[in-house]
Amino acid sequence: MSSAITYTPAEKPKIDRQKTCPLLLRVFFQVGAHHRETDFAEKGREPTDEMQIYTWKDATLREIATLIQSVNEKAKSRDAALNFKLVFPDREGRTEWSRWGECTRS
Repeated sequence: MSSAITYTPAEKPKIDRQKTCPLLLRVFFQVGAHHRETDFAEKGREPTDEMQIYTWKDATLREIATLIQSVNEKAKSRDAALNFKLVFPDREGRTEWSRWGECTRS
């Protein structure tokens, strides 16, 4: 039986998207600025502008941006810049942020 993930030296693992189940990525889209940390402080009370995207661990920000632009008119704007941050609870349950990057239309 072959593995769904293969490793090659000095490279990231390559995901076999035919054999690997995608993960759920919850995206909260807001125009003009990022959401505040307090918007995610209480589980179940996240912002209501959520998009749910099923994708793989090796998805690029460009792939995710393209998915967002396919369903959100504001994200299709010529001057749109999509900024990505990962929001997650730390070990004590406090909200942490990690900047992922930015995609612009080109």
